Amino acid sequence: MMPLRNPKHAPAAAAHLSRSAGVRHQGTKRSLSAQRSPAAQRAAPLNLEIEQLREKGNAAFKAGSYSIALQHYQEAQGKALTCRPVDDDLQARILSNCAAAQLHLGQPQAALQSCKRALQAVPNHTRALGRAVTCHLRMGGFSAAQGFIDALRAQPLTQAEANTCQQSKDALQALVQQALARAAKAATAEEGVQALAALEACLEDSHAPCMPSLLLTKADLLLLLDRHQDATRMVLAASEAAGWPQERLERYSKWVHAHMLYSQGQLDKAATAVSEMAEAAADDECRPAPALLPSRSAFAMLQQAEPQAFRDLAQSLTMLHQAKEEGNNAWRRQDKAAALNFYTHALEGITAPPPVFAAVVFASRAAVHRADGRLLDALADSLRSLALCPLYMRGVLRLGQLLTDMGRHELAAQELGALQKEQAAAARAHAVNATCIDLWRDVDAALKKAKEGQRQRRAIDHFEVLGVPRTLCTDDEVKKAYRQLVLKFHPDKALGRCRFSSAIHTTCRPSLAQSQLEERVRAQAHRVFSMISDASTALATRSSRITLEAQLNVAQYRTASQQQPYSPGRYSGAYQPRSSTARASRQNAYSKTYSNDYYDSDYYAYERFWAS
Repeated sequence: MMPLRNPKHAPAAAAHLSRSAGVRHQGTKRSLSAQRSPAAQRAAPLNLEIEQLREKGNAAFKAGSYSIALQHYQEAQGKALTCRPVDDDLQARILSNCAAAQLHLGQPQAALQSCKRALQAVPNHTRALGRAVTCHLRMGGFSAAQGFIDALRAQPLTQAEANTCQQSKDALQALVQQALARAAKAATAEEGVQALAALEACLEDSHAPCMPSLLLTKADLLLLLDRHQDATRMVLAASEAAGWPQERLERYSKWVHAHMLYSQGQLDKAATAVSEMAEAAADDECRPAPALLPSRSAFAMLQQAEPQAFRDLAQSLTMLHQAKEEGNNAWRRQDKAAALNFYTHALEGITAPPPVFAAVVFASRAAVHRADGRLLDALADSLRSLALCPLYMRGVLRLGQLLTDMGRHELAAQELGALQKEQAAAARAHAVNATCIDLWRDVDAALKKAKEGQRQRRAIDHFEVLGVPRTLCTDDEVKKAYRQLVLKFHPDKALGRCRFSSAIHTTCRPSLAQSQLEERVRAQAHRVFSMISDASTALATRSSRITLEAQLNVAQYRTASQQQPYSPGRYSGAYQPRSSTARASRQNAYSKTYSNDYYDSDYYAYERFWAS
């Protein structure tokens, strides 16, 4: 309302509301003896202990220690109830003080109950009426606040004043509805941040900083932005504002905790948390009020409140976790076929896994593909893992190793170099353990190997990309392999082969990072597709295949010679050339396979190297 402000101090709020409504406050400052009922005037003097508690509460309130002040007020109020006869005026004053402290603690619902109890004792208590107005305004109860304002006034509102108040009320409600609609329409992380800023501005500038629907919508946005700790604190604030029972608050908090575990890929712990929620799902006290929840909310699962829905969710999460663990056990036993089946079941089952969990399983399946020699399948899985979780160190390590195996030494050095910088940052932050140290050693070794290949300018092994043999490979084989790989790894099928879901349940709204993850998956699929196209172009002609084969064989020979143990005779005197018979047999073998038209200069250089 325009004539009303959103004060930060409850006493100032009551005074301002009274002035804006045209109330004369002479009654606020009249003497205590005039306010007291006849029964209170005839009562014995107040207990000294009660007065001391009130004075301690007032001192703590002035010092800003509102929780301590509330404790003193509540203790004084409890002792005042034991006085006989009961002093209604004293009860009203102490309860009004409790309401002031509760308002400062962000508990408008509890403060409103204190005001109502004070008004039961003294119906015309001015401060209790003013603070009741403040409570309703902070919770968005504009109509209820208007009723307390009428009780504060000496005469009813005029038509002009009523119209002004109605216009202010409509403007504030429109502001609230606009903020809620913007939060519901947010589809990306950037839009979510903007909607969160607008919602915080609405809470700060409006008359309803403790409206439960606004607070719960803010918690929903924070949850969709993966800010789980902030979402938990906002759920607590909404609970205090709405006066929820403890059971409902615990249920909301457990749901946020289950979301956090799900987003971190800890599906076994998430399943345990969801199973615990199923036990309380049938309790009506735990059910959320649907009016408080925004449409398309991350809390939508709580609206069902059916135990079986939570049990089914817990079972699906447990099955995903078990499939991954069975795959890990099979990989430790070197049962590659079983490991591949379990990993594939975890990734392509009925339930889509969360992004972090999927990234770990993709990296594990890439290791199986690499061990079986399917380098392109392994590379695709490693790039999917990188897209879903760029910070997963083991996935980046396996990507670097695969790029090195395929001759992409420059790309491997870039990926592993960036990972090495993250290692240094983690070491400075002391976020290390034995597993990290072993992993870092593997990263250092892989980076050294990639830089060695980059320095020697080794050729890219396009044969490994297409999966065709180096020798005796025909044009038809290259074209056939290219067509099969294009159908399998086309970017349009990227999301179908990389299934994931950031929503813990189908009724819940997915994380606002979902669209960004999908774009990264498509981008990594384009990388694989471009490698396939490059390999097809490089192996398009027989002469290009012969040249590439020669370069790869030379690099392989150099690597093998560097790995040979030291032999004194190897370096004494001149290096003995190979026998002419062996050289002639090789030339005859190649001449039977290829025409002399393809014996270009590069190929002869390769022959001279072997003959030297």
